[in-house]
Amino acid sequence: MQYLIEVGIVGFLIFMSFILFIIYKYIRGYMKTDEENRNSHFLYAILVLSILIHSIMDFNMSYVFIGILVFLGLGGMAAVMDSKPLPKWKVKPATAKGVFSAVAGLGAIVLLITSIRYVEASSAAMEARKVAQTSQSFDEIKAPLDKDLSIRPSHPDSVLLLSSLYHSAYKQSQDEGYYNLAVELLNKARKKEPYNKAMINRMIQGYELKGEKDKAFEMLADNAHKFKWDIEWHERMITQAFELGYQALGSGDTATKDKYFKRGTEVFEEVQAGIKYLATLPEGQMQGRPFENSPTMILNAGKMYLLMNQPEKAAATLKIGLQDDLSVPANQDIATWYLASLQKQGQSDQTLLGKLKTVNPNAELQIKQLTELGL
Repeated sequence: MQYLIEVGIVGFLIFMSFILFIIYKYIRGYMKTDEENRNSHFLYAILVLSILIHSIMDFNMSYVFIGILVFLGLGGMAAVMDSKPLPKWKVKPATAKGVFSAVAGLGAIVLLITSIRYVEASSAAMEARKVAQTSQSFDEIKAPLDKDLSIRPSHPDSVLLLSSLYHSAYKQSQDEGYYNLAVELLNKARKKEPYNKAMINRMIQGYELKGEKDKAFEMLADNAHKFKWDIEWHERMITQAFELGYQALGSGDTATKDKYFKRGTEVFEEVQAGIKYLATLPEGQMQGRPFENSPTMILNAGKMYLLMNQPEKAAATLKIGLQDDLSVPANQDIATWYLASLQKQGQSDQTLLGKLKTVNPNAELQIKQLTELGL
């Protein structure tokens, strides 16, 4: 898996073909030779196979010393291989030399041309970044970016800088042409870089800049599977789902409200399932980046449950975020909505209400208003 990630499928197949060919030829030679010659190189096979098998469960080949041992062992195994050439490779030396020279020469020419163009593109990208630091001229910044993108159309840094330039021009002039150029540029680059989070965020920023918040949410939702363990991505989805649903509620569009609230609460439930799964990790295995509930996420999910007339789920959700320190505005909001969800069920928590009233004298009135809002 390590090599597959580092060198890709083609490189991995070449690497594994090399390993398996050595092992295959060694086994074939081992079976053909006599007892004395079998044992002379058997230590190398033991060394290679034991390290490779053990590396599946424990350390990998990133340790240089381990890699040296493996390839020295492969060299020892190769020493007993049958040195006869394969029949299908029996070609005239002159022909083989000519073919090899032609292929190597052509490859060198292609590599040289490609390298020169990529160096040229890289220089143009660096020049664009330098110009952007000292100049506000649209044309001066755009010229080197166009040069870079004409060679590398999906270069992330240049795509992001040029799209930012288009967005700034659209914001100042309200010219739809600049906005459309940014969308076209980002869509083209994302075909080659579908998992580039910065490009996706730039698309979302563009939709928000134009006031198309519904499209911004769709972009978040469509790419959520790429960032399953990014808690910030989930929090943004829940927050935007609440805002869009609440806006629809204000305009009387209950169908749209239910659509966004349902999607937002589904995301919250996915987060809870992820948190439970991480709790099953073996002792000593760290989970990596933080993946936990945030006050904003809890509050917005609880609001959506209550406004969908699900006070039981609202109370259970908001209860997760209850804190003793009610001097913090976010903690006050969670407590207020929690008490509203209890009141809608015909229940109450006088102790919590008393604490809340000490920092917010209007708490009871707000709770009553929220309860009526959810009807």
